[in-house]
Amino acid sequence: MLLKDMSEEEQEEYWKNIKIKGREKYIEYAPAFDNLYNNKIIYHERFTRIVRLEDIEITDEYFQAKAIQEKVILSEHKRERLIKNNTLERVLQPKEWTFKGGWDLANISEKPLQIGMPYANFVIWIEPDFVKYIEKLVEYGDDEDALKILWNR
Repeated sequence: MLLKDMSEEEQEEYWKNIKIKGREKYIEYAPAFDNLYNNKIIYHERFTRIVRLEDIEITDEYFQAKAIQEKVILSEHKRERLIKNNTLERVLQPKEWTFKGGWDLANISEKPLQIGMPYANFVIWIEPDFVKYIEKLVEYGDDEDALKILWNR
């Protein structure tokens, strides 16, 4: 059933349940932000990057942080396309941005812990051992395998 087809009472109940589920996600997953690998996560929004987090703010409604790009993980195909379009250098330049996601709308998968924000269009992986492993693969120049592992290919 679509929201537009629900009565006002049904819509209120629907949003109440979303908030309850958001609170449950906060209780279960917010502590993971206290145990990051060197304050690093994997962040994907158009490109996949290893980023260092600063100014992390966690509340029972949302999580927010400043991301500082450390490494970009590129497939050979994407790297070639960026070279062809003369945009590789721009993508690899250091960047900083702030991202924010609400617990109520977060899609969370485990093993490894992955949080997706469909409406904000980003995905993060925060499990320390997993982030460390992906970073080592990238350091060894194995971006392709890192991407296969991240995207379960």
